[in-house]
Amino acid sequence: MFRSSTQSNPLIEDTACTAYSVDRARDYEFDGSAATVLRADTQMVPTGSLSENGVIQRETTGSQRRLHRVLEFIDMHCDRPLSVETLAEVACLSKSHFARFFKAATGMSPHRLISERRIAYAKLLLEDPKKPVLSVALICHFSSHANFCKTFRRVTGMTPGQYRAAAIRRATAHTIMQRGSTLNGAA
Repeated sequence: MFRSSTQSNPLIEDTACTAYSVDRARDYEFDGSAATVLRADTQMVPTGSLSENGVIQRETTGSQRRLHRVLEFIDMHCDRPLSVETLAEVACLSKSHFARFFKAATGMSPHRLISERRIAYAKLLLEDPKKPVLSVALICHFSSHANFCKTFRRVTGMTPGQYRAAAIRRATAHTIMQRGSTLNGAA
């Protein structure tokens, strides 16, 4: 796209990035809302400078930092109640702007991503055969056992009980293989 013929010139690089940004912004429908600005910033407008081979070196934009902050918050608090209002506060956006920003940046709603992150946490908990499935559902903050099972099946393709049985089989096979390699190594 942009080629640097010799030594890198910061003024030329900045001008090229600005021209590219303006050109991409023209292709992007702008209605003046903050969500549109954030969406353009996240997906379309490159920032940074040109490398020696002419490739734009991306820097972290404000929207990317905002998204990272929200995703970290979700991961750290997936065992607690999370609302769009809370996530919007973390992102320093209104509820409606946050919902549009999040969907544009991740391709899914905040609720769906939270559910998927909670299922990932539930998978870890289900590997403990002593922990009841209902306890896992409550720890992962699902509203009911039925809701947990339905969501788990949608995300993984199997029920929590089937997943646990498969995890136990994998763990048993791994232990047997380790013992076998230890015995073979000692012989």
